[in-house]
Amino acid sequence: MAIYTVTTSNWDDPSFWSSISETGTGNELDCSFLPSAFTVTFDAPSGLVTITDGSTTFTIGDATYGGSSDASLGGSTEWTFFDTYVTSDGGDDYTGGDGVDSVESGDGDDTLSGGGGDDWIDGWNGDDSIDGGDGNDEIYGYDGNDTIDGDAGNDTIKGEDGDDLLDGGAGDDTVEGGQGNDTMISGNDAGSVSAITVNDGDDLTGTSGVDAFEWAGGAENSATIRFNNSPTAGDGDGEADFVHVTTTDDAGTLTIGDFDVGTDKIYVQESWVGMSVSSSPGYAYITLTYANGNQQSFEIYHDNSAPFSTSLVFSTAIPPSLESGSDSLSGGDDADTFIVQDGFGNDTVDGGSGGTDDDTIDLSALSGPVTITYNDTSDGAIIDGSDTMTFEEIENIIATHQGDSIDGSADQTGLIGDAPGVDILGLGGDDTITGGRGGDTIDGGEGADSIVAGYGDDSVLGGDGADTLYGDGPNPGDVGNDTIEGGAGNDYIDGGDQADTLSGGADNDTVLGGEGDDEISGEDGQDVLQGGFGADTLDGGGGNDVLTGGAGDDTFVYQVGDGLDTITDFNTGNTGALGDGDPTNNDFIDLSNFYDDINELRNDWADDGILNQSNTTGPGAADYSDNTQMADGEGIAFEGASPESFTTDNTGVVCFTQGTAIRTPKGDVLIEDLRVGDLVCTLDNGPQRLVWIGKRRVTALELSLHPNLRPIRIQRGVLDNTRKMLVSRQHGMLLDQDHFARAVHLSKSLRGVGIVSPEGGVTYVHLLFEAHQVIFAEGIPSESFFPGPQALAMMDAVSKAELKAHIPLLATTAPNLLNARIAYGAQARLFWGKRDVMEWARMDMPTLALAG
Repeated sequence: MAIYTVTTSNWDDPSFWSSISETGTGNELDCSFLPSAFTVTFDAPSGLVTITDGSTTFTIGDATYGGSSDASLGGSTEWTFFDTYVTSDGGDDYTGGDGVDSVESGDGDDTLSGGGGDDWIDGWNGDDSIDGGDGNDEIYGYDGNDTIDGDAGNDTIKGEDGDDLLDGGAGDDTVEGGQGNDTMISGNDAGSVSAITVNDGDDLTGTSGVDAFEWAGGAENSATIRFNNSPTAGDGDGEADFVHVTTTDDAGTLTIGDFDVGTDKIYVQESWVGMSVSSSPGYAYITLTYANGNQQSFEIYHDNSAPFSTSLVFSTAIPPSLESGSDSLSGGDDADTFIVQDGFGNDTVDGGSGGTDDDTIDLSALSGPVTITYNDTSDGAIIDGSDTMTFEEIENIIATHQGDSIDGSADQTGLIGDAPGVDILGLGGDDTITGGRGGDTIDGGEGADSIVAGYGDDSVLGGDGADTLYGDGPNPGDVGNDTIEGGAGNDYIDGGDQADTLSGGADNDTVLGGEGDDEISGEDGQDVLQGGFGADTLDGGGGNDVLTGGAGDDTFVYQVGDGLDTITDFNTGNTGALGDGDPTNNDFIDLSNFYDDINELRNDWADDGILNQSNTTGPGAADYSDNTQMADGEGIAFEGASPESFTTDNTGVVCFTQGTAIRTPKGDVLIEDLRVGDLVCTLDNGPQRLVWIGKRRVTALELSLHPNLRPIRIQRGVLDNTRKMLVSRQHGMLLDQDHFARAVHLSKSLRGVGIVSPEGGVTYVHLLFEAHQVIFAEGIPSESFFPGPQALAMMDAVSKAELKAHIPLLATTAPNLLNARIAYGAQARLFWGKRDVMEWARMDMPTLALAG
């Protein structure tokens, strides 16, 4: 074997190239000493090599090259005699012949094609594009984001580092991604191609797709075939059509039309010892002579789209497999994607578990449905007709656009609750999907899907189509806190046991909560919602919906634009008495924005049996101009209700009442005149800006029915206040430097402090800062609003929603004092208990240390 080294001093020297004289294969061309400015285009089949340094281009032809070039190889040397090639550090372009090539690239983004034969290709550095060609190739991408296609043959491909795109091609391939987020392609192994046997005298025409023919040759076998069905004999179809010549028998002649030079192939049994060629544009007549002395002739009508070379026509490699291959694909570390195509064969896929570890099998390119069976959350099998793919360490599956059957219900020891589950995207078709025992994520995609999430805390989206979705499985214990959304279509959703979050989506849905404290929304359409057991929240959304709370203390939600809803069982699941001031032990619907007092609501009900603000004239008329307005045709009907069904729950707001003066840097300002962003004087931190102001109107009737909503009046001067003032029962007044006292406790300890029931009702106002503060009301120190459990229990839904928008953690934690402190911060002072306040008063009520 001879090694020829190309350098910066000889690359454009004709004498160097003419001194190369070889008569056979086994030689090496080393261009690795050329720096990155150089680019080498090595095209063995065409007989030409081109080298450029960025400004000058130099061409070298071999003995087969018929065109003009700057230099020529010596003697009868052909570029196909160089089986080993080492690229420059630039972006080289290499095309090998049908022999056994060994290619090692350097730095740079190279384009490498092995051609026929069992090639060894090393991409090394750079973002390389590598095509193994025919034969059993061994290809390494190494560094860079490489694109590798093994093509025909039983190839071994390793992407190594970088985000690589790897395709084994036809044959039984082994593909390993290595590190990086790789994409690997399985299938497209010509499994759908059937070889047509060419008999003596046949005149056969192919298709516009991939055509394969088998011809035995011999004196009794002369025939004509066409690779395309075009009216012109030389027009190819661009597909990789081929003829497999199965013998070296003598004297046969095969006429081939529509031949794509460089794309179509004639695969012969062995290398020929002699060849005669007679050609003209678009036509060639070639006779091969084999070692046994036999001859076979080929009359070819071609597309003339490439320089005609017999090396582009004939190959001794194994022809592309006519059956699906058995590939082995390994993703290695990080998030890999395996793209599966038709005819994938009996493949094995290992996603790997290192790095990011979020691997995906993508079946979206398949033309038919599949059956997927999981063994556990990441292992299983995919069956498509006669093709079977086994997989492991796969976190996500993208199914086909057909109606797939997917079963993830295999027993998984130790996987419970929110443990990892299966992750499935169904795409199109009417899919049947069963989840596993972990926390599954399932998207049915388009089509009328049937999905059973099963055990664990699952997330299910039905997608478009009339879907049937179940949160729980058929077996005892197949439960979980599921999140299920129907999407578009008339869906049926059953959350099952536990606390589920269910949404019907668009169109007319039926949604059942089952057991547990469920959150159910119908969204658009005329929906039927049933809470079942537990304290459920039901929101019909747009459209005329029917809502049934079922057992438990349920909450119904109604907003402008929700249509004409019907509640079938209001108050039937109550666990407490109506009118006790506790909104948590009975069914509840917040209508405070629509009505000023309970009498308005009852009068509205009395006129037509619907709460729709229709009582604007006649007896019991109400003025709704300052309320949230229901649109025409909207409202709420309550089956089996009466005026007495509607009472006022404990929804007062804990804070100051309207008319109280608050100290600001600009002087005292009535609390109702304050605005968000205003500065208010604080005892500890100077002027602070208001971040939220809330109000709650409590009517005289509500005060008479619910004594615990009545305010506390503090007469002028009792606590050094400049005017009398009204505060809520739980409001904190600062008695010394370190302690608050609740107003209701002061009413039992001090003269001049008592519970009152104003004839005109009362409006409570609360002031929220970035942190709990001591502020000055009517000249005395008292607390700003603190979002504790008692405060939240008395607020309406709108105020709660506003408050939680400012303090997001309140929306995700249970309403208790500890969580309030975590979400908002500590209180400005500790609170004395009732006994402490009474002891303070008994000691002659010392002068307020911080009164102002």
